[in-house]
Amino acid sequence: MPAEWPQDVKHHYKVCLPVNSGGTTWLCESDLVFLKHKPYAVFSWSQDKSGEQPAKWCELNPKMLKHDPNAGAMYRYEGEVPDPAG
Repeated sequence: MPAEWPQDVKHHYKVCLPVNSGGTTWLCESDLVFLKHKPYAVFSWSQDKSGEQPAKWCELNPKMLKHDPNAGAMYRYEGEVPDPAG
């Protein structure tokens, strides 16, 4: 988990990733943010005085993050992440 997000985080990318919720895996899409070269899936955002900030997120393993140059801003994640809702 990042100690501090920068002001007004920019999110120009998307990631398609498997999310495990209660033993069932769902294919989901979320925003993808790179912070100090580390990838994070951002599932929801909040607004504060410094701009838009991630509210629910998880760090992704960069070795499991794949990008096809023909896919534009869309990435895919080949690992499973836990449900951010808890």
